[in-house]
Amino acid sequence: MKAYLVRGVPLSMQRDGWWIGGKGHKEPTGASDRDKPHPHGPLAMLFALIFVGDVLLWPVNAGLSIAVFWALVVLGAWAVTGQKLSGRKSVKVVCLTILTILPAIEHVQLLSMLWLFVGIGMALVVLVDIPLKQLPAGFLRLCQWGPVQGFIDMRTQFRAAPKEAPKLDKSALNRFALGWGLPLGLGLVFVSLLIDANPMLEDLVFRFDRWTWQIDIPVDRIVFWLGLAFMLWPALALMRMRARLQNPIGLSLPKSAPAIFNAASVTRSLILFIVIFAVQTVLDVTYLYSGFSLPDGMTYAEYAHRGAYPLIVTALLAGLFALISRPFTKDAPVLRVALMVWVVQNVLLVVSSIYRLELYVEVYGLTRLRIAAFIWMAVVAVGLMLTLWQIWRHHSGAWLLTRAALVGAGALYGASFLDFDAQIGRYNLTQDVELDRHYLCSLSPSVGPAIYAYQRRTGRTLCYYRSDAPLAYIPQYAAPKDWREWGFRVARVRHTLTTLKAEGL
Repeated sequence: MKAYLVRGVPLSMQRDGWWIGGKGHKEPTGASDRDKPHPHGPLAMLFALIFVGDVLLWPVNAGLSIAVFWALVVLGAWAVTGQKLSGRKSVKVVCLTILTILPAIEHVQLLSMLWLFVGIGMALVVLVDIPLKQLPAGFLRLCQWGPVQGFIDMRTQFRAAPKEAPKLDKSALNRFALGWGLPLGLGLVFVSLLIDANPMLEDLVFRFDRWTWQIDIPVDRIVFWLGLAFMLWPALALMRMRARLQNPIGLSLPKSAPAIFNAASVTRSLILFIVIFAVQTVLDVTYLYSGFSLPDGMTYAEYAHRGAYPLIVTALLAGLFALISRPFTKDAPVLRVALMVWVVQNVLLVVSSIYRLELYVEVYGLTRLRIAAFIWMAVVAVGLMLTLWQIWRHHSGAWLLTRAALVGAGALYGASFLDFDAQIGRYNLTQDVELDRHYLCSLSPSVGPAIYAYQRRTGRTLCYYRSDAPLAYIPQYAAPKDWREWGFRVARVRHTLTTLKAEGL
């Protein structure tokens, strides 16, 4: 007879009728057989993924191989869980994996690696039936329990017989795993990469290898394998951590504001703030938009630069104040309108900050920090408009924080596809701004096509190999050794530079 599974009850009771089984029928303990992968499955997959990681990542420059490797890690974890490649869960996992590896395919950098780490972690926790709303919580749980699970599994594999096994302090083991699991795993990977990049360290390790270990495999490569093992094992032990990963982490805000926030203080603060911000708005309109002359010795660029960043901090503090003080406006319509007016003033303040920064860029050009400031100001403006809508529609603070976090995450994800250095080169070398040659020539090779076009157009050399040697050069990416080092941005920049040289531009 086919077993009937009752969903929504503990796993040990899902098989309806186990308590009326035969004499020899034992009560099931723990998860069903479907939720218990074969003990040798994860270990075999671990060795397979370490082998694949060695082929794809050792020793090559970061490129397409990183995206391919982590996509294979998700497939390996999927295979170990023993789940079918169909259904809505499959769509979620595939979409998350693709969205995660796209920034790394575009270009391997700090931001794309951050998305790779977070996105792959979320794709993994989807495999243990965590809903989309709880993905951030599941990812945090994976970061918390992943290293712990590795140490628990090692203890289980190597401990003595039950009667002879020494008692271990589980709390101490957990503290050690939480404190040292991630640093040791990533540290081993970084050490192996630094050894490969530093001839002195490589020579030292080589001597240690020859004199002490007397083995044919380099020590730094073994360290690399161990680092991969530490990082990969949590992905292959998902089913063992299933219950802990499914434990939700709720977003809890303080039920009451600090004592200093009360109806009287909020009312007086709003009146005072509205007056102060009105003065600032009038000054901006007078000097920035109306063309009034500034005080002697001050240029518009200096006026704009001095106010752009402090005004953003002011707007952030204002948003925090609005979030804390909103409960006091529920039964006070006038106070609620005053809070909305003040939030609108803050939106205008952010718009003024963007305009200030634009004036400064028109004189001194773009930099990475200034582009990031433009993006950050836009995010703050959207967050303030969300605050305005929250006040108007009586939404909760959690509603606002969730959507503000999504806006920030979306901005970061979009920024991972932007080539800041190429945009800086195109703008600074085609507009009438003060050229900072040292800064431009110190950017990544993405600025190479803009520098080449500028030098051909003006006949002036912009960059030199060394300041003491008249040897001109153009920053450019080295040709990838094979497909593992390929990246879309690198290929695009190299193609653009080759085309410009072929056309003689």
